[in-house]
Formats: sequence, C-alpha cells, structure tokens
Amino acid sequence: MDFKKIEAFLCVASQKQYTAAAEKLYTSQSALSKQMKQLESEIGTPLFKKTSTGVELTQAGWEFYYYARHALPELQNTLAHIEACKGRTKAFIRFGSLPFVEDYGISDTLCSFWAKNPGVQIEFSERSQEDLIYALQRNKLDLAIVRLDMLDHSQFSTRKILTDELVVVFNKHNPLAHRKSIDLESLRNEQFILPTERSDLSQVFINACKEHGFYPDVPLTHSRHWMLLKAVQRNMGTTVMPRGMATPIHASDIACVPFDEPIETTVGFAWLPGVSLSRTAMEFVDFVCTSYNE
Repeated sequence: MDFKKIEAFLCVASQKQYTAAAEKLYTSQSALSKQMKQLESEIGTPLFKKTSTGVELTQAGWEFYYYARHALPELQNTLAHIEACKGRTKAFIRFGSLPFVEDYGISDTLCSFWAKNPGVQIEFSERSQEDLIYALQRNKLDLAIVRLDMLDHSQFSTRKILTDELVVVFNKHNPLAHRKSIDLESLRNEQFILPTERSDLSQVFINACKEHGFYPDVPLTHSRHWMLLKAVQRNMGTTVMPRGMATPIHASDIACVPFDEPIETTVGFAWLPGVSLSRTAMEFVDFVCTSYNE
C-alpha cells in the first residue's frame, strides 16, 4: 500500500473536505479524489461518505483512521532512519520554526551550533504554527520551534526556550502612545494592522478583545512583522506583537506599550512524544535552550 495514499487519507479525514485537503497537500482536488478511490478499492470498502459540507468517515473509515494515525508516523520514522544509515555520513536534523528566528536572535544561536558541530546537517524551514504541527504529526520534521502556550501539550513533548509579553505598538502621534500601560477597553476604537488570520498571535489578541465585548477593527493584515511596523511608522494603524520582536526596531516614531494585565507567550521546542530524538537532536535542543538561560 502506498504511504502517500495513507497520508492523503489522514489529511482528508482531518479536513473533512477534498478542497482543503488538496490545498494542504499541494495537489489538485481531482488527483486527491482519485487517490482515495484507489485506496478504497485496495481496502475493499468505502472510507468516506458525502455530507452537505464535504465528506466524513464511514465506520470502516474510522477503523482505518485509528490504525493509520498511529502506525504511519512510526513506520515513516523507521524507514527514514534506515535510509539515513544507508546513505548519510553526517548527523541529520529536520527542523522547522515559526518565521521569527531573526527577531529573537535564534538565527545567531543556530549559526553558533553549526560552527561548533560542522558534522551536523540541518534541514531548516519556516512555517506557520498550524503547518509545523501538521509536519510533526506526519513525521516530516523531527523538531519545531513553536508557541508553546498555543499547543496541545497532550500530543507533544516540549521544552521552553523563552517567554515574551505582547505589547501594543503605536505611532508616536497616537494619544495612547504615551501611556505606561494600557487596558483592552481603551483599544476598542483603534484601527489595527495585524498578522494574517492564520497567525496564532492574532487569534490570541482577537480572543482577548472578544472577552471584553468587541471585535478589533483590522483593515490590513500582513504575514511579516517588519511590514506591520513599517505601517505603524507611517501612521496607518496600530499593531500588537511580542516585545522581543518589536524592540529590536530602534525607531523614534513608534512606542511599545504593555498591557495592564500582561499577555505572555512562550516559545520553545516541540516533538512527538512517541518518537525518540537522536542524540544530535537532543544536543541541539540543549544548546539552544541553554543559550537563552545563561
């Protein structure tokens, strides 16, 4: 049985839509549908049934899902390890991170590790929190640096790197920019420039606003925080981000104001608890975490 079909099956089962699953798998809906028909033919029974919004698992589909969800990552990991032993002389780490390695100085730490361990090969990629979690669960990554406060800790082993607090970033001409701290209610009439809707940080801030009875006005979003800061500098609105990402920008035309009731975010490593990390991977985790706690 083709592993790619099983991986595609798990994606369709979690997304409950061929369109959304195809987008995640970077394939066409027709190709994905064909894969599922082939898988159903191999198993000898339907795995999905249509609904008004997409598809859902049949009884046989649920049974196959529970088996595949646990068996596939272990099998992929075993095969990857065998392949690594066959053709690779260097230690190898598949590592992903949220796109903030420059902002927290993590890139400097990575360079230091590479300099001290020239025999280690690291395959590095930057992705969203959602995509990093998905890649870990599908055994596409060994390790990921994510926001631990937005993670289901029952599904992962974790280790903290640092804790940061969210601040409101105002243009200096905004009357609220001169406050020592600010409450959410005072932000009710502000126009915000936030990370895209998929951003974990945007969701934290938006949910906090909802708890205070309003939804923030967000006419502009962008995936890169430095673009958000540029927009604030041009007085196009206000943004919210971790202090560690805002303070390296030494600009006289912006002001970072903390919340009256601190909203904190924790950054750290995550990996699957059922998968044993290599000695090199654990040394890498120790090196990065120690660098931030010296």
